Amino acid sequence: MASNFQSSIQRDFIHDFSCSPCGENGFNTEAHHYCSQCTEYYCQNCVSKHNGLYQKHAVLGRKDVNKWEAAPGVVDALESCGMHHGEALQLVCADHDQLCCHVCIAVDHRQCSKIHPIPDVAKGIKRNIEFQRIPNKIAKLEKQFELMKEARMKNTTPLKKTRAAISDELKTIRKMINEILDQIEKTTLQDLDGMIAKLEKNIKKDIETCNGMTIELQNMITAFQTKTKSSESKSYIAYRKSQNKQMIIFVTYQSLSVTM
Repeated sequence: MASNFQSSIQRDFIHDFSCSPCGENGFNTEAHHYCSQCTEYYCQNCVSKHNGLYQKHAVLGRKDVNKWEAAPGVVDALESCGMHHGEALQLVCADHDQLCCHVCIAVDHRQCSKIHPIPDVAKGIKRNIEFQRIPNKIAKLEKQFELMKEARMKNTTPLKKTRAAISDELKTIRKMINEILDQIEKTTLQDLDGMIAKLEKNIKKDIETCNGMTIELQNMITAFQTKTKSSESKSYIAYRKSQNKQMIIFVTYQSLSVTM
């Protein structure tokens, strides 16, 4: 049967829908009918046998192909080919130790010599010890995932508490920084106010000095003009005093210029 099936595969026929019973018997036959109750595809020969056994089943023909269930829905998820979605896994490539559909064989395993139908390879599988252990292994894995999920859920609470603690700490640090900045601002403004007050005082003093010097200069000019009309002795005395006064005023002016 395997050799006949292999020769059938080598024809490279790739159908959009393949007959389910034929596939189980190692033949790649195009399906022209679909039974929604059986969720199976049938060729012309197989549909006659099906209709004889299940007269009340509603069988759809090719004219109603748009009503056929989508391929992933027809082929059980377990039996669906991972490479060619919707194609049923019906073969085993022993050369690659891989489950295959008809498309896999036609495209990727054309040169392989050890192609077997799954029904042939599956004989006696239920008596296999490893097969019998699968439910227990799955149950253990499921339990492990449940425990892991519980552990992850328990980790959520500490994470939230940690987040809250860090948030509180940041608020405390921010408050401290704000207090420090407030103190720096206060101290800086106080120092600045002191400097401005001192400068304003010095400016006011300089203005008063300038006003005093102006008055003295005006008085000196008046006195000089009056004294020079008297005797030479009085003129000389006025001349000397005006020189001394000019020197004092000049020094005062120089000192004010430096501080500006």
